[in-house]
Order: sequence, then C-alpha cells, then structure tokens
Amino acid sequence: MWAVGQTPSEPPMLRQVLEGHIAPVSSLALSRDGCYLYSGSDDRSIHVWDVSGGLDARPSQLHTLTGHTGYVASLSLSIDGLTLYSSQMGTNSAVYAWSAEGLQKPLVGDAQQQLAAAVAGALAACDSPPAPRDVRGASANGVLAEPAGAAAVPGPGGAPDGACGAAGGSRQLATLTGHTAGVYSVALSPDEQLLFGGGEDSSIVVWPAPRHNGGAVAGADSAAVGPLCRVDAAHEGWVRVVAVSADGRTLLSASADGSVRMWDVRRSSDSDGGGGGAPTSVTLSPGCLLRQHTGRVQCMLLSPDGLRMYTAAADGTVRCWKLK
Repeated sequence: MWAVGQTPSEPPMLRQVLEGHIAPVSSLALSRDGCYLYSGSDDRSIHVWDVSGGLDARPSQLHTLTGHTGYVASLSLSIDGLTLYSSQMGTNSAVYAWSAEGLQKPLVGDAQQQLAAAVAGALAACDSPPAPRDVRGASANGVLAEPAGAAAVPGPGGAPDGACGAAGGSRQLATLTGHTAGVYSVALSPDEQLLFGGGEDSSIVVWPAPRHNGGAVAGADSAAVGPLCRVDAAHEGWVRVVAVSADGRTLLSASADGSVRMWDVRRSSDSDGGGGGAPTSVTLSPGCLLRQHTGRVQCMLLSPDGLRMYTAAADGTVRCWKLK
C-alpha cells in the first residue's frame, strides 16, 4: 500500500506490505468504500483483506477463497460489493461468480475449524492436486499453506473439471462457461447486467451477470451460466484486457497482437421498448481497430468521463487515446 502525494512531483511512499500468497499476485479488486481488498494469485487462491484502517493500520487477512485450478488472472467486484467475479488461466476456462456477503468479517471458533477441515478433506481426496504455476515455497504435498488467522472458504461443491473443491459451505454462486481456453480478463457493465470476458482463445464472451441479491442469485437460473454472445477471432492474438465505457454502449478489447478494438454493444430483452429489462441477447459489432503498439497490450484504463483511454504494452510505452 502506498501513500500517494498531493502533486505529481511528490513521490509515493510505501506504507504497508500485504503478505500471505505463496506465488506471484496477478490481480486486485477494491470495494467501492475502499475498506476491503481482494487479491488473486498464481497459487490459485483469492485473499480477502481488511484495509479499512487506512495507511497507518496493518491490514488483516480475513478469508481465502479456493477452488481455482489455474492462476487467478482477473477480478471484478460489483458496486454493492456483494458479488465477486474471477477468471483463471490454465486448462479450466471457467469464470466464477462468488458471493462476497459476510467475507468482511473473519470466521472464528467452530465455524473456522469446520471450514478448515472441509478444505483439508477435499484436498486429501484429490489424487494429484494441480501444482501452482511457478510457485516458490509450497509444501511438498502440494497443499497450500494458509496464514494464521485467515479462514479458508472452499470453492464449488461440484468441482468442475477436476477442481479440488470442498463440498458444503461454498460461496460460489455460478460457473460461467463459453471460453475454450484460459480467461485473461473480465469486466462488468455499469448496470451490472452483463459480464464480458476475453481470453487465450482470442474470443470475447458476454454473459448475463449472476449477482448476489438478498440471499438469492439474480441473473442466473442455475449454477451453470452459458453465454449470451461469443465473438470468435476477435483479435489475431489473445484477448488480454476488456473494458466497458461508462454508458455501457462500447466495449474495448486489447490483445497480445498489439491492437485495441472498439465494439458497439447492442442488447435486447423481453421488455424491449420499456427499458430496464434483463438482456436476453447481445450483439457485438466491430468498430475502430487501433494499431500503434509494437508489443502485446498489457493494461487498459478508461477515464471516468469516457473521453480518454490509456494503454500500456510490452513495447515499453503508455499511450493516451482520445475517444470522443
């Protein structure tokens, strides 16, 4: 955690270091109130941190979400903080939706012991738990060590594609299918009705976004959610990043081939003309293709007013684009 200076010339100061993962950390998501941080890692886990104390209080790790079989590549959190979306790279191409309700408080006593026993039992039942990518310091039996004080929250009871998930107590809401390879990036539409994904298969997939809503799951009829739309060969290379404009009408995708493309998002629903209905179909129409980077595009950000886009690439440059 860094204290950012009041002016661009004032260098940031490192104030806190969060430790707990046993492999590189690849993704972050912050709650809207700035109190809770989620971190995804190559060790296949998601950690939940309490950072409500600000820069002067040491952050505490509250929970660990397990169940991924590849490294956690991307995280996206709903505005109300109740639903977390995660994607992974590896042989399992699924995207997961998690209920984040209750993760802001640590589990103690019997509840913590029961969850720890459930996770241990699930791992023991696996013939050969998948090894994390480039992990340093993992135990010899492949079981991931959890820091003291953190409660392990198991993944799906019906473990997909051989995932080692513990039955019972799962906080997973749904599994989103449609990609055929690892998913680099996920982005939620501003109205939180659609979730966009870009992956190693060079495709873009659009789903109805499952979300936690008062103890129920909205936007999904079952635990498995198929796509509303899939665009194959969206780029010549992997789709590395996806982002949605503030009005939800434009999707931007950035690729390992160095290009950025704009897409017109058109949706229809059962209540067309009335507005506000859940989308039943989505169409992505290709727009401008931007080719200025000479290396793969790694990151992309949109300004809050939607007028500018920033891209960073392996060619060592950051570029600012005027969108309107």
